Amino acid sequence: MSKIRERMAMAARSSNLASREHVVMPVDCLGAMGIASRRHAIGIMAVRLKYANDASVHADMAEQLRRMIKKPLPQSLGRAIALQAMREFLMQQCKSCAGRGYKAAPNGVKHPCQSCRGSVIKRYSDTERLQSIGISLASVRTQEVIRQVDYLVGIIQAEEKFAVMRAQKCLVD
Repeated sequence: MSKIRERMAMAARSSNLASREHVVMPVDCLGAMGIASRRHAIGIMAVRLKYANDASVHADMAEQLRRMIKKPLPQSLGRAIALQAMREFLMQQCKSCAGRGYKAAPNGVKHPCQSCRGSVIKRYSDTERLQSIGISLASVRTQEVIRQVDYLVGIIQAEEKFAVMRAQKCLVD
């Protein structure tokens, strides 16, 4: 976790609203997060959910993501797609190598993980995605659903990145 994400997570959990001149305090981070949330609300919610374990933003984030789906879909399917995208953002670590990118042999030699190919990021299979969403593999909508999940994961990642950059800029200025 980067230093700014760590500060934002601590601020979101803090009850300390004290302020001191020339010292960045939790209240300053909260203010920066508020400013960043004007343009990057999903990004700030992603930071709060992933790094501060703030479940209070879960439902709102899922609803905002559901509304961003481009194709008209039943509301329950749109929500399931949004929840899968959030799941993939929150649980990115490869389970096979525990996010290390390699597996150690008994003799101590490190071999790249075959599951993630050393990227440390879990790639959810289309089957895993569809089962999680509750869609049959025989459904005609499978490719559209997969595209929408990919689209929303990309939005979450970009929004989180821009929100953190915006908050960091506010703290520096």
